[in-house]
This record gives sequence, structure tokens and C-alpha cells, in this order.
Amino acid sequence: MENKSLTILVVAKLADRTLDSYLLPIISVEGASALVVRTTPGIARKGITYISPPLALRRNELLSFLWKLLICIWLGLKSEFSCVYAIFAYPHLYLASLTAFLSRKPLYYNTIASDYEFVGRGLVLQKLTTKLARRARRILVSNDSVIQFLVGKGFPHTVLVEYQTTGLVDLNDFFSIETEKHVDLIVVSRLAKDKNIHVFVDIVDSIRESKPDVKAAIVGDGPLMKDLVEYVRGKGLSENIDFHGWLSDPRAINQVLNSAKIFVLNSSHEGGPFAIPEAMAAGLCVVASDVGEVRKLIDQGQNGFIVERYDDRDAYVGIIMKLLEDPKQLTKIQKKAAEIKEKEAKGDLRRFWSNTAKYLRQY
Repeated sequence: MENKSLTILVVAKLADRTLDSYLLPIISVEGASALVVRTTPGIARKGITYISPPLALRRNELLSFLWKLLICIWLGLKSEFSCVYAIFAYPHLYLASLTAFLSRKPLYYNTIASDYEFVGRGLVLQKLTTKLARRARRILVSNDSVIQFLVGKGFPHTVLVEYQTTGLVDLNDFFSIETEKHVDLIVVSRLAKDKNIHVFVDIVDSIRESKPDVKAAIVGDGPLMKDLVEYVRGKGLSENIDFHGWLSDPRAINQVLNSAKIFVLNSSHEGGPFAIPEAMAAGLCVVASDVGEVRKLIDQGQNGFIVERYDDRDAYVGIIMKLLEDPKQLTKIQKKAAEIKEKEAKGDLRRFWSNTAKYLRQY
């Protein structure tokens, strides 16, 4: 029984590198593989198979969803897997719950965006998501607000598995390099609505009033790339802000991070985010919105700064200007931030999936 092969059916989205970090603990288990239902194929690895809609359907969100719904029904009826693993509620938990119901296989659910997954889409979806979450054998949580919400709804602590997303981030590729830091501000992010990159652009615009030669970099790609390029051009910031596009190689990301002094995050909600520990390990001071696990990573004023509201431009500008005008203080915080590599994250998803595999092999 010990060597019985296992297939974990994963229903997820996420950015490629982020999803890869959640899949690696699965395929690290001997005899385990991942079958992933996702709009687009992710990073190719032995033990991971992607099931994605035809290219023509991927461009239409509704058609892509309907295709994934049919695939999940088909997979559920075939039942050729060991369990179903949903990452993020909408619509992945919904699809995964249906598949688990049809296949009579255990359901596991990974929350990644604080209690926003439950309360962020209205009362009807809050009730539906909470009801479907009760079907999960285990719920993986990385955010205190999720734990408080679920316990408040009567979920037993024994169902909740707490972990830190920093434990999923391989920081070996991120380190400080002695090089000229000609970029003042940088953001590494998917260019999507909830990341609020336009607020980052507004911050650069405000700083330019006092520091005309301010330099900033936006690293990433996404549905808002074209709009953001136009937004930057419209504000006359083309000489101040560079777009680097999507970088898949962690070493290339480390290189561009090391060209900058301050990492800025304006997300309205996050699970981790992964980009913050990477930036800290590369020796950047982080100024971030109060989302996800940010408070577990940043000690206010010591290794970075937390801004209560993602859209509080004045608060961001005030902190950043003080740092840029005080290089000694900035350097002190940067060195303190890099100490994140010495900290051990709580929870280990490799251990979780190893223990889960033992259960599934007896299921």
C-alpha cells in the first residue's frame, strides 16, 4: 500500500510561479502526481499534467469557465484520482466541490486571499462558499482573518491547517548584490485590478513633484498591461517608469530587484504575497498595504513599513520620501529586511501532503 500511486486533482488559477509553489509539495511525495485544471498550462514539471481549454476558448472568460465545468463533471464521473484540491474559492472551490461530490473523493480547500474569499463577493456567495467549505476534509489557511471567520462560523479547529506562504517561497535565488541601485521604486506583480498598479503610478507621479528624476519599474504582465502603459504615458511618466514585462526566471527577478531601493505593494487583498519575502531577501525595504501575511513579515519601521489602506497615496509618499532623503536609515532597514532568510516559516505543506498521502492510501 505504501507505494500506491496517487493523483491529486487540482482546480486552480494563480500566477505560474505561485501555483508552482503550491504544486511542488504535492509532487515531492513519493508516488504522487498532480492533474491540474487551469485556464492555461503552467510551468512544465515531471509529475504535473495540465488540462486546459483550447486556445480559442481561453480568451473568453465565460466559455473558458463552461469548458472547465464540463471537464470537472467528466473527471468526477470517471473518478480516476485520489482527492480534489481547490485553491481559492471563486470559482475553483465550486468546481472542485462538484467534482468531489460526483467522484465521492475527499475535498481539500486552500484559502489564499484572507476572508475576502468569503465576504468579498456579496452575501449570497458568502453563504455558498461557506457551505461548500464545510464539505472539505481539511481547509488550508495562511491568514488570521480567515481563521477568525471560519471559527466564528462554527468550523472546528481540527479541520483548519495553518501555514505561512513564505514557507512555499524558495529564497535561495534571492539575495542582495553589491550593485548600483538606480531604480527608486519597484513593484513585481500580475497586472490585474486587485493589484492596483495605477495607485503605484500615482505615487510615482506625486514623488516626481519633489524629485523630478525619480525612477520606477513595473515587473509583470496581465490583463491591464495595455491600460497601464497608456496611463503612464498620459501622466507624462514614460521617462520615469519602465515596464519589464513578465520574468519567469527567479534569477532574473533577483537581478532586477537588486537594481531598486524600495519595493511597493498596493494590493487590496493577498494570500501571501510571495513577492514581499523575495524582495526582502534581495535586500529591499518594503512599503506595503495591510493585506495577507504582511504583518507576519514586516515589523513596522524596522524591516519595512505597512500602510493601512492600499490607496492612501499620501501615506505611501510620506514614507517613501523620508526613506529616499535618508540613505543611512534606508540602508539600515534594507539590511534588516534581508534577515528574512534566517526565519523559519510556520507550517510545512510538504509535511501536510505527506501525511495526507498516508490517509489517501488507506481511503
